[in-house]
Amino acid sequence: MNHNNNQLECEMQDALNAILVRYRSIDTLVDRMLEKNDKGESIAAEMRMLEDAKKEIMVVETTTKSFRDRYRANNQQASEAVRKLSADSSELLLKTIEKVQTLEDRTRQAQQKLLPGLGVSARVSQMQNAYRSS
Repeated sequence: MNHNNNQLECEMQDALNAILVRYRSIDTLVDRMLEKNDKGESIAAEMRMLEDAKKEIMVVETTTKSFRDRYRANNQQASEAVRKLSADSSELLLKTIEKVQTLEDRTRQAQQKLLPGLGVSARVSQMQNAYRSS
C-alpha cells in the first residue's frame, strides 16, 4: 500500500469512527428516551437532542463524502478494519432503529388511548355549550 492509500485508509477509518461515535451517542439517547417514556416522563428535550445528533451525522457524512468516494474508487475491497467499522456501525444503527420504532409504537398506543377520551370530552363540551346557548 502506498502513502496515498495509507492516508486514504486512515481518513476512511477516522470518518467511520466519527460516525460510529455519533451512532453510539444516539443509541444511548434513545435508551434514555425509552426509560423516561416507561416512567411517563417527557422526552421533549431528548427529541431536540436527537435532532441535533442527526444533524451532526449529516455534517460528518457530508464532510467525509469525497474521500469515502475516493476510497471506494481506489479499493476493490475494503480493508478488514473498514469492513469491521462499517459492520459495527450498521449493526448499531439497526438496533437503534428498532428502539426508535418501539418508542414510536408506544407513543402511538398512548395517543390511541387518549383520542377516544378527548373525543368524548369535546362532545360533552359541545353539548354543554349548546345547552347554555339555548
